[in-house]
Amino acid sequence: MGYLFSWARLSKSATESCLDAAEITILLAGLILAYGAIGEYLEEHGRLPRWMTWSKRPRLVFVWMVALSLVGEFAGDAGVFVFSRRLQSISDIEVAALGKQAGQANERAKVLEAQVKGYDKQIADDKVLVASSDAASREAVADVSKASARIAEAQKDAAESRKETAQFNETAERERLARINLEKQVTWRTLNDGDCTVVANQMRPFAKSMSGRKVNVGSYLGDPEGAIFAAGIIAILKRAGIDFEPHIGMNMASGELRFGVYATAPTADGPFIDSLISGVHSRVDTFLKAESGPKYTEVRILIGVKPVAGLPEPLKDFAPPNPTPKQ
Repeated sequence: MGYLFSWARLSKSATESCLDAAEITILLAGLILAYGAIGEYLEEHGRLPRWMTWSKRPRLVFVWMVALSLVGEFAGDAGVFVFSRRLQSISDIEVAALGKQAGQANERAKVLEAQVKGYDKQIADDKVLVASSDAASREAVADVSKASARIAEAQKDAAESRKETAQFNETAERERLARINLEKQVTWRTLNDGDCTVVANQMRPFAKSMSGRKVNVGSYLGDPEGAIFAAGIIAILKRAGIDFEPHIGMNMASGELRFGVYATAPTADGPFIDSLISGVHSRVDTFLKAESGPKYTEVRILIGVKPVAGLPEPLKDFAPPNPTPKQ
């Protein structure tokens, strides 16, 4: 049992490394799944290129690639869940410890300030003694000098305590921001029931102009996060009374993998996709792009891979292709 739960005792750096490894595993499993699925499709239709026939039984190899990549994606998702929870626990412990240290520093500062007030009172008493007699005055001057030195030392200690408190507060804030950023990276893009209702009400005026046509909504093969987000887009269209053609998990990446959400439409439907993208962006913080023009013959919405820090940034000027759904 000790080995089974050894992840619960991992250090922060080790947990971050394991989380990175889990995310890389998901990405590699997705690429292997895409390669295996494409190879299986080509082999089944007798269009397998010569460079992919490096095995006597290529179909079996491609089937194994698909199966193992699905296992890899499950293991990667489990790793992301486990290690992100562990990293969050470590951050909570560190923030609590820093908060406790800051509180102790504040208490020390209060004690020192009380000592300063006591020294101020002592100085006042010494001044009264100076006025009463010369002998007492000389003694009081000496006491005042000592008290001033103690005040200066106490003030110095108080300043150092305040500086230490400020450093603890700054460290705690950095940890909080790092935790928020981590949660943002591992959280899936979703549209809840309220989000769908709000955006659908915004899109309902376009139902008449879209009558008799279907909006093509698709996501990449092997991308469960994108499939869930695409289902939310479809829910919006359905509630708005706009017909759609679902291609969730049926698009295969040919060439460069796309990140974010891309919508294209003919020129006349430009306001439709602009309104849809604007409404979705108001509910979900992710990269979205809409483009319309005469080169597009139908309305298409492609749910790409979720942008994650460390992966290639989405292209700023990019018109998404019309990917061919898997038959």
